[in-house]
Amino acid sequence: MDVKAMTTLYCALNRSGFNIIISCKNTKDIWHASQVPHEENNQVKESKIDTLVHQYELFKMHYSEFITSMFTRMTLITNNLDASW
Repeated sequence: MDVKAMTTLYCALNRSGFNIIISCKNTKDIWHASQVPHEENNQVKESKIDTLVHQYELFKMHYSEFITSMFTRMTLITNNLDASW
């Protein structure tokens, strides 16, 4: 399983990402090494915020949805938006 996951991660990254993780020995190391550059990347952060704001602006209750599940969806969006600021 670890080899399959490593192969998938190798294929998913661009050249610069691949160069960062090439020396990693397992998927856990790859995951941690690939997270560090994205945590501090303002462009990624702004993209997440834009996506969450878009979800918030278009938010509405689905036809057959219960109020509790709608509230849960809204809470997830707003909590993620608060965490992104």
